[in-house]
Amino acid sequence: MSRFQKTEISPAEFDRVVATENCRAELEADVAVSALHRRFTVEAQAFMRANTFTVYRADPDGRTLVGRVEDRTAQPLSFLALARFPQAPPGMPADADLFRTNRIIVNYCRECDIYVVKDGNHRLLRLAQIERPMDLEVFELSSAHWRGSVLDMRNICPCAREAR
Repeated sequence: MSRFQKTEISPAEFDRVVATENCRAELEADVAVSALHRRFTVEAQAFMRANTFTVYRADPDGRTLVGRVEDRTAQPLSFLALARFPQAPPGMPADADLFRTNRIIVNYCRECDIYVVKDGNHRLLRLAQIERPMDLEVFELSSAHWRGSVLDMRNICPCAREAR
């Protein structure tokens, strides 16, 4: 289903990247079904147009960012939508810090063909805001589906939203 040329990597290599990038996000690996760990390179603007979502969500009216995982009324946001949002997400670092690396870490649903960025949200948001091209090195935890998710995938991935 995916349109990107991906290379399978070992879970250990994936874990090393997660540790190197100081990823604090819960990756939900324990609920991934038939998990695959992969990496690929893609241009940022193209990636953001490819069913790619941020972990930030909006209230049903689309006016306020919602940070609580428990809020089931919140709606998923693409990076392009978030770039036009009236309020910035909390903790936005300076550009120099954002672009010290080109790596991002994502969860991918093979059933729904969507990506949820778990680490690198601020970097992609800033790239969307300034429309800057950048080649990204993407590290992916892929699952056949995310129906067992209790965190971000539950709120964003269509198969998991239907299961809740």
